Amino acid sequence: MIDAVHRKHANSMKPEMREKMSMMMAKMTKDQVVLKEHISALETLLHTGSPNLKGIETHAAAIVSQSEMMKMPDKSMKMSPGKKM
Repeated sequence: MIDAVHRKHANSMKPEMREKMSMMMAKMTKDQVVLKEHISALETLLHTGSPNLKGIETHAAAIVSQSEMMKMPDKSMKMSPGKKM
């Protein structure tokens, strides 16, 4: 779902803006892959007969850490008055 929203947003941008944002978008994609890998590993550990608590703790901490790194500062989301994409 979120991927579709991102694609729609990216496709609505002018080519110049898409080029400027390409590095950030690539980083976002990489961050999402890492997050999905940790979630998948966590799900796998939780569905075993005897969950590995250390592994669960490790992946849960990695998910929190990755999520924190992905947060954007409030000021970066504010555009200058009159500035359009």
